[in-house]
Amino acid sequence: RRSSDLDEGRSRIVSFVCRVMAGQLPEAAEQSALLRWIETHTADHDGAHELAVAHYHLGDLEQTVRILDLVEATPRGSRATLLAARLGMLLRATVLLDRGHADAAAKLVDAVCPFARGASLLSSELLAVDAARRLLLGDLAGLEDQLDPDRSEERRVGKECRSRWS
Repeated sequence: RRSSDLDEGRSRIVSFVCRVMAGQLPEAAEQSALLRWIETHTADHDGAHELAVAHYHLGDLEQTVRILDLVEATPRGSRATLLAARLGMLLRATVLLDRGHADAAAKLVDAVCPFARGASLLSSELLAVDAARRLLLGDLAGLEDQLDPDRSEERRVGKECRSRWS
């Protein structure tokens, strides 16, 4: 029963996220139901992170932060939950940048940088957060080179962790 409940909830979240990313505005009742589900299924870090991303794309920063708070308040153990928590930290940094708080965002990014080596799943998110930070601060020099896909991921992330956030 627990497994099928988790599968059903995850399916609802995936459907919701896909529709949001396709530009469809969700019903308030559906949003509320998914939030209640996440609150009662706190072990689903991936689902919570995806739901937070959807709310971010909807422009609902308060709900994004609320969901991220749930993810951060639950125990971690597996690599997947640590990854979801670190992706959540980068999403929180993006929210902080949207609110003009570059210094607070830098602290979160500093905490994630050591885990974004090589071909890490965090690398592309880290680059996106840094691009947003640079745009906020008007630091456009070299931004095009940083976002060039031909440069190695390790070189971009390593340089970012050493210079941009220090």
